[in-house]
Amino acid sequence: MRRWIVIVPVLLASALATYLVLSKGAPPSPAAAPPGGKPGGPAKAVSVGATVLRTASFTETLSVPGTLTANEEVDIVCEVGGRITTLSFAEGGRVAKGQTLATLFDADVRARLERARQQLRLDEDRLRRLRMLETSDGVSAQDLDVAAATVAMRKAEVDEIEATASRYTIRAPFAGTVGLRAASVGAVVSPQTRLTTLRDETSLKLDFSVPERFGTMLRAGTLVDVAVRDAASRRSYKASVYAVEGAVDAGTRTLRVRARLAPDRFLLPGMFADINFTLASEANAIAVPSEAVVPDINGATVFVIRNGRALKQPVMLGGRSATHARVLEGLAVGDTVVTTGILQLRNGVPVTVQVTQE
Repeated sequence: MRRWIVIVPVLLASALATYLVLSKGAPPSPAAAPPGGKPGGPAKAVSVGATVLRTASFTETLSVPGTLTANEEVDIVCEVGGRITTLSFAEGGRVAKGQTLATLFDADVRARLERARQQLRLDEDRLRRLRMLETSDGVSAQDLDVAAATVAMRKAEVDEIEATASRYTIRAPFAGTVGLRAASVGAVVSPQTRLTTLRDETSLKLDFSVPERFGTMLRAGTLVDVAVRDAASRRSYKASVYAVEGAVDAGTRTLRVRARLAPDRFLLPGMFADINFTLASEANAIAVPSEAVVPDINGATVFVIRNGRALKQPVMLGGRSATHARVLEGLAVGDTVVTTGILQLRNGVPVTVQVTQE
């Protein structure tokens, strides 16, 4: 027991001596380097570009993608199965409304139709003879009724077979341009087999969708700018809205809109189009270049220059144009806003500014 009483103080003294030696020998920690500068030295100024805010006219626009479609478009399909006997159209050619596009083998149906017509003539002759005997009470009312009903049923049978026979001849539902053939003469096809596509291109439709908050700004008669790219250039057109969907798509939170534009040899159904239209205009608005806006979890911020330093400034934005964003709150006329070099900035960093004019 006495031995432990002696050992414990010795161990405590040894531990205290080791701690003091290590704490005195530890090198001092370096001073934190300020942004853009050397450790312990002044912060180095960051070179940025900026602009001084002024009031100017501002037009808020919205740009959305769209798709061109034909005025009318339908797949030409077979209503019944059978063997194709004729294809009466040229690929990519024009056809008239009601023009025969294709026929299927229908000899068996035509034979049934002819038999039904011959039987109808016999029944009609019998009914006519019975009615001649009716004046002399040579026929009963029951026999006359049966003969009349038989004639009516024969007529219905003829109509039914004629309707069936008409399905073996495929006609154009409207005038337009046919596409490429999807089958050849002699092919045996089944119902709903597509033969080609027919399009009416006398006018073109433009389908696009807009965010739900802008839905009330579009109505019948609204004009939109349409831009279509081809191999040589970018072509611009005007389209007029004529229909707006009556409900918002719950999945995308957008509203479908349809416009119409005049046909042009450069425009084809299915082409992609850029659509732009004006939402609002303001004569004296404060707007900043879009590249000056920094998205933030709480909204948006910009860097303003005050006393030679870049300071973060929260802003409330309104509409946007192709190059600027309108500022509703947070900035005033005369403020200097950073437009270039933003990625190098931190709040409070000194800057050297090169001001550019808008």
